[in-house]
Amino acid sequence: MNLSKGYSGKELPFYKRHFGGGAGSIRGFGNKTLGPLYPNGKAKGGEISILGSANLITPAFFFEDNEKMRMSAFIDAGNIYEKSSNIKLGDIRMSAGFGFAYLSPIGSIGAFISTPF
Repeated sequence: MNLSKGYSGKELPFYKRHFGGGAGSIRGFGNKTLGPLYPNGKAKGGEISILGSANLITPAFFFEDNEKMRMSAFIDAGNIYEKSSNIKLGDIRMSAGFGFAYLSPIGSIGAFISTPF
């Protein structure tokens, strides 16, 4: 959970707000599709983010040399809220899916497939 507030009772600037959806938060949802929206449909972001993930990770057993490859099954849950007073646990969004990662010398390279439920 992340909470951000503006200084001296001012509103949090748009570039400091939290956004949800996409590979960095709730996989299976589009980038910046979770949380409050402006009337024109663009993401407004929020002061509070509640995000969580559970992963089951295993070696990629179907490859012969698999020490740098792994597979995972995951469940992600969370949402973005405009104000801390707006939190409703019924608004939590969830997704589940499978992923594959290769641990290369320059960092992890991976792909996933996910669906919201």
